[in-house]
Amino acid sequence: MDLPDELMEKGRKHMRKGIFKRPDYSSAGRCFKNAVKGYKRDRQWTLAADATELLAEARDLEGQPLAAGLALREGGEFLLNVKEVLRAATLLQQAQPFLIESGKLVEAAECGEKAALCLLEINTPEAIAEAYELFATSLSTLIDEGRLHSAVQPYLRYVEALVDRQKWGQCLLVLTDLRDLFQRIEQPHNVNKATFASIIVCLAQNDIVGADEAFLRFSDYRRAEVGAAETLINHYRSRDVEGYKASLTSSALFGQWNCIATLARNLSPDAEDDLL
Repeated sequence: MDLPDELMEKGRKHMRKGIFKRPDYSSAGRCFKNAVKGYKRDRQWTLAADATELLAEARDLEGQPLAAGLALREGGEFLLNVKEVLRAATLLQQAQPFLIESGKLVEAAECGEKAALCLLEINTPEAIAEAYELFATSLSTLIDEGRLHSAVQPYLRYVEALVDRQKWGQCLLVLTDLRDLFQRIEQPHNVNKATFASIIVCLAQNDIVGADEAFLRFSDYRRAEVGAAETLINHYRSRDVEGYKASLTSSALFGQWNCIATLARNLSPDAEDDLL
């Protein structure tokens, strides 16, 4: 049985064109695929990703865009095991057009979401801005095709990731997009939850004006989130630290939204600093 390195060399030979020889992309693909399996078995994630890139090239030249996209996606996921986030983001982005061409819109959006989370790990202003653009563009493909409900969970997961990193500006952008999405799918109760989360984020940035403006965007003033938001804003405005902390703690109970619970956990211990 050939070792992965030997399979890689065989695959490269199949890819090369000679004077009396045409490239054999099918045979090359088989070699690279078996090399991926070998590297994966040995948990050599970087080498496995190298093999998936060549596998994707062979499948693309063979006219199999779905196989190419799935190979690149797998390569990106391998790299996440060794925290090579920048290269992982690149492979995940490269997978997207192949998956979209093959009609796998949800899978393409998931690749965009994972790539955006990789860019967040780099944690520079440029990478964070690029992450949002990538995420929004990836989800717009689903939304433009009418797959609005499929976009909800990726948005919620991305909000949570931003909250965990306390990237409040980007978090507000995503919550605004999410609120608009809930309006389009006619879910006023979730419009309220997105608005409520936006108010908490505004207060996290000491932006009482933004919180007041967000309060006006509630879609249904009869729901519990409205009263909770009003109480939270009033405690903030009056510098009532204990009341503010208590309101944040109770906020975690609303709507089973993990991002609201995460917001409350992240902010409540430092409420004194927020209000002083």
